Amino acid sequence: MANQFSSGSVDRQYLKAMGIDLWVDKKSTLHASVPTSPAVSTSVSSDSGTAKALAQMSVTEFTAAVDDLMLTCSEPLRSAELLVVTEGSGLTEAGRKLLESMFKAIELDTTQWFQAAISNPSDKEAVKADDSANRGTVSEIEKAVNPKALVVLLQTGGSASALDALRNFQHRPRMLQSFVVVSFHPQDLLDNPDAKRPAWEDLKQLRQWLS
Repeated sequence: MANQFSSGSVDRQYLKAMGIDLWVDKKSTLHASVPTSPAVSTSVSSDSGTAKALAQMSVTEFTAAVDDLMLTCSEPLRSAELLVVTEGSGLTEAGRKLLESMFKAIELDTTQWFQAAISNPSDKEAVKADDSANRGTVSEIEKAVNPKALVVLLQTGGSASALDALRNFQHRPRMLQSFVVVSFHPQDLLDNPDAKRPAWEDLKQLRQWLS
């Protein structure tokens, strides 16, 4: 399975499934403007007591913070190969469609992954709107879903390099049975095409780790 996702022709086949027909030439985007709209980022209190965005954490900080995250699920809990955790209160229709295409690109249909969102305690309106949804800690949701891995998709505000410290790594939080990998939130990929290349590399690596 690992070699299956390494050839250029297969890359093009699955990139098309993600809705990506052609990568933008980096030389042509050197002076392109980066989206300036700030990400609605979930923050976690660090040891110093100050709030820090997940995307800005070191590997050690992130691995420790995962155990304390609260998740909201918009559908009944069920078993799945992947637990996909998205930052923010919800996905747009375009974001959800892209998320489905991303996992279809590595041959995982919607029955093979379960999506949950990181709850933001400060977003009271979102909490009220989702009052009927399932909620729980990461470890509680993981036990119910029983996945091989957790995929945490973080918001970066448009930077393709913002997650360099957290990507390409199997995080092993103390309270979880599954390993955790980090990649880009679907909205980041919609707003910033430059992030699609590293996101595809993340997906291929994940497919190899699951094999």
